[in-house]
Amino acid sequence: MRSFLFLVLLFVPIPVFAQGRHSSATPAYLNRSLPLQQRIEDIIRRMTLEEKVRMCFGGTQPGVVMVPGVPRLGIPPMYGSDGPRGVSSAPSGTSFPTGIGLAASWDPDLMFAASAVIGQEARALGKTMIFAPAINIDRDPLDGRFFEYYTEDPYLDGKLAVRFVEGLQSQRVASFVKHFCCNNREWNRNMYMSNVSQRALHEIYLPGFKEAVETGGAWGVMTAANGINGEYAGANHFLITAELRDRWGFKGIVLTDFNQARGTLASARAGLDVGMPWGDWNTTPFGKPLMEAVQSGRLPESVVDQKLRHILWVMAKVGLLDDVPPTTGGAINTPQHQAVALRAAEESLTLLKNDNHVLPLNTQKLKTVVVLGPNADRKLCKGGYGGSSGVQAAYEVTVLDGLRQRLKGIANVEYLDFQEGGEFEPIARRYWQPINGVRGIKADYFNDGDPKPALERIEPQVNFTWEMRSPDPAKVHSDNFHAHLSGTLLPTQSGYYTMQLTSEDTGILRIDKNPVIRNLQTGSVQTGTAIVHLDAGTPYHVEIDYHALKGDASLRLEWTLPRTEAQWQHDLALVQPKLKQADAVIFVGGWGHGLDTEGADRKDMDFPKGQQELINRIAPINPNTIVVLIHGSPFEVGGWIGSVPAVLDAFYPGMEGGTAIAQALLGDINPAGKLAFTWPKKLSDSPSHAIGNEDMDNVNYKEGIFVGYRYYDTYHVEPQFPFGYGLSYSTFSYSQLRIQPEGSKELVTFNLQNTSDRKGTEIAQLYVAAPQSAIPMPAHELKAFARISLNPHQTKIVRMELSQNDFDDWDPLSHGWKLLPGDYTIQIGASSRDIRLTAPLQIKSIDTSGSAKASE
Repeated sequence: MRSFLFLVLLFVPIPVFAQGRHSSATPAYLNRSLPLQQRIEDIIRRMTLEEKVRMCFGGTQPGVVMVPGVPRLGIPPMYGSDGPRGVSSAPSGTSFPTGIGLAASWDPDLMFAASAVIGQEARALGKTMIFAPAINIDRDPLDGRFFEYYTEDPYLDGKLAVRFVEGLQSQRVASFVKHFCCNNREWNRNMYMSNVSQRALHEIYLPGFKEAVETGGAWGVMTAANGINGEYAGANHFLITAELRDRWGFKGIVLTDFNQARGTLASARAGLDVGMPWGDWNTTPFGKPLMEAVQSGRLPESVVDQKLRHILWVMAKVGLLDDVPPTTGGAINTPQHQAVALRAAEESLTLLKNDNHVLPLNTQKLKTVVVLGPNADRKLCKGGYGGSSGVQAAYEVTVLDGLRQRLKGIANVEYLDFQEGGEFEPIARRYWQPINGVRGIKADYFNDGDPKPALERIEPQVNFTWEMRSPDPAKVHSDNFHAHLSGTLLPTQSGYYTMQLTSEDTGILRIDKNPVIRNLQTGSVQTGTAIVHLDAGTPYHVEIDYHALKGDASLRLEWTLPRTEAQWQHDLALVQPKLKQADAVIFVGGWGHGLDTEGADRKDMDFPKGQQELINRIAPINPNTIVVLIHGSPFEVGGWIGSVPAVLDAFYPGMEGGTAIAQALLGDINPAGKLAFTWPKKLSDSPSHAIGNEDMDNVNYKEGIFVGYRYYDTYHVEPQFPFGYGLSYSTFSYSQLRIQPEGSKELVTFNLQNTSDRKGTEIAQLYVAAPQSAIPMPAHELKAFARISLNPHQTKIVRMELSQNDFDDWDPLSHGWKLLPGDYTIQIGASSRDIRLTAPLQIKSIDTSGSAKASE
């Protein structure tokens, strides 16, 4: 951190700003009494062409994420960081739930509170731009970043994004909304083309970005790495200029994901402002080639000047043109921040099952609670896992920690370190023999063409995802590097192990010099498996040769631990008395960021087999077996969910997750989260797989607008859990739906009552069902929602409003929004499949003011 602060001071020469505001010698751009645009034009006039272009050449120093300033004029650089769930570059910051968990709260005000914390922590580090929120539509259950994004629904997406943007920018930190757009797969993500209809673009994939810009006032947008309909996102004139700037009025910076501009002239003319990050000034498209394009007359200098206007406008917004130190207002991991993280974890919790009211547990009757499962004491945010959503959290409360703290002095919490086997996991440090006293596997990293290692170190395990970078960007090139890893493996039990090697580009696994897995393709992530028999206590020499080409790089070596039926019987017999005598058994399962991560997609929706087997074996032993899930994407649960009475989903709950989970299990809080996505029973039910298709270079969105519940509810496909679903310890009744005109809007009101003896929160949802049409229409669409807290037996009148926009659909023929007159149905429900109230609404016409005329 010290070296970073030193850099900031170097780029802010105090004498320049100390000249005074109104001296006759003071340049116009330093005179804060002048209009901002006049000051910006004065800066541009004073800049050389190379200075201008260097402002478009992002991250000029390896490992330092920034938009360069103009040192000669005293204009400092603007430093940035990832930050969808917390500032990724913070050494010990606050970690919130990942996107899919935050969205389960359906609470825009929570988004504001969380992002304001992120803004304060960014400021503490001198960062004035954060690459967040990540709001791509959750289209494909196998998408590696499903966990990072919010929802499958564009309306909910927009409402949450707006408040995140507003909270972050309330701290004078620029929000860069990402990834614009149709970024729904990680495989070959720098090259593939998303092929999407105009209707699906405007109704599903663009609305969240549009809301973030038009209503939230976002100062930045990050383009996707992939392409859309034949043009890469960073060179897509239709998206950047026609839509974002001309139609939505965006004034800020458009920069690329961390893969630089995809071409000099095409990207420059499309409206891209900054190519990120690093790269070679002499060859990177927005480096010297951009300057030479202007010098040769192929590109007018005015095009570059316009980019400078966008960049300098954002610099002014964050205070860098007014001598506001970038650390102003900063603080990291304060008690107030921790309180917001706890609130976020609490609101994200989603109760999926609660037969016979097993939950909440009665603390007055608890004497012993048994906790087991792979995620019971597993820290999933402190290590910074998951790619751009990783945060080096100041601390992390596991479920085991939370239960022990909550039940201290009340009941005994016993942890069973029971290895269920049967699932892939990275080979942990304890299985590797020491190298010079350190357990692990030796890794030598080479820059291609150099026989001498650029980096040598001992890795605790082979579990890496390098997004557009290398193991150490200061030493190892981000592209075209290779690695040789070697170590001695010492299994602790005999049996058949399934080895799995996943690599982006080529990788070969050898055991005792015998090649057992060969991943020989380039340009894609591939996984090879092999079954080998290993004897306990026998050392095995393991080698991995890996070669990364351009773009992302990833390498993982995993295995499954063997367990025979006899071992199952033996191991369960040892713990059965404890399981049987416990007042409750808490199994904490799911998976981790080895499967939910930037840079790699999952291969299937299979629930870990070993966990399924263990759940099914322990549930008959103790009928009060409760499953807590920690994960970021759906998996098949049909093989075990019928065995247990209760399931609580925590997603990835952040650093206070264990505290929140313990509170929910024991009734201190009442879970109120609801799914922001439709949970399929099986992968083939998902429209992205049932209708859409893909290959290495193309993702074909053939399902059109029928994404998520729009597909399941229209075509009567039964999900495991519907969109908007979530149980509560309270019960709620809906009544007296009324619709009446109010100005240019339709006012919808209904009564919501808490019919239980426990305070609770309900998330009520309003759906609009359109009349029959010549074009395919979904069964209904979410158009409003409300999060309402009610005391026992309290009733509130809930108000929601509908405007003309809520009845518009995209017309491909006129390339605009069009109102379809006819008989609509207004639906009020607890989920997309639990509609409690309905009422007709006839939309007759559009008056001259543009508002819809309606009658009940």
